[in-house]
Amino acid sequence: MNPKQAPEAIPKTTLRPYPQSRPRIGVFGGAFDPPHLGHFKLAQSAIIDLQLDSLIIVPTGQGLHKSRCMSPEHHRLKMTQLAFQDLPNARVDPCELDRGGVSYTIDTVLSLSTQLPGSDFYLIIGADQAEAFDTWHRWTDILQIVTLAVAARSSQIQPDTTLEHPKVELESYKWHNQALAQGIQKIKGHTDPRIAVSLHMPCMPVSATQIRSTIQQQGGEVSQWLNPLVLAYIRSHFLYTP
Repeated sequence: MNPKQAPEAIPKTTLRPYPQSRPRIGVFGGAFDPPHLGHFKLAQSAIIDLQLDSLIIVPTGQGLHKSRCMSPEHHRLKMTQLAFQDLPNARVDPCELDRGGVSYTIDTVLSLSTQLPGSDFYLIIGADQAEAFDTWHRWTDILQIVTLAVAARSSQIQPDTTLEHPKVELESYKWHNQALAQGIQKIKGHTDPRIAVSLHMPCMPVSATQIRSTIQQQGGEVSQWLNPLVLAYIRSHFLYTP
């Protein structure tokens, strides 16, 4: 995949029948250490699948659940900007880096909901994050502001291609229960009442951990996983090298 290409057009008959009266804003956070083509494809899929007006990409600051030391913030921000600069309707927001301290998603979505009132927000996460979502700081408050958009593994759940009914998706995840879902739906009111929806996400077996490990090995080849501009940046700044 050429990361400079615009998202591929898909037949209108497969688009989900979302109402268009309110702006639809996606929020996609991550360490992006480094951002790879899997990240790009997920962002691209979210824009198409959710019919987003805007996708805000947020490099995380100091992650509460990150046990390793991440690359310096200015490097991660620059790589993220390079990785997504040609993706229509996407922009990189350094709000968590600027805020400093431990990054909490609740702070980010609260800030964005204040900046962009009257919008419907979708938080883009992976299946592994959804499984551990009940460990996130103020996770029930997050669900009152956003709808989770989960890139579910095909072995776990099949995407709902219509989403015509205000039902709760992704029943297999441990944070789900009907009483909580009904309470959050009531609080959401006129916004999208769903707790979570699943994304169409082609399997792309790549991870930032794998890329860093491969680079650390002399002669490790990672060009198939990275935007050429990101790879050039990594090499010019000797990132992930012993």
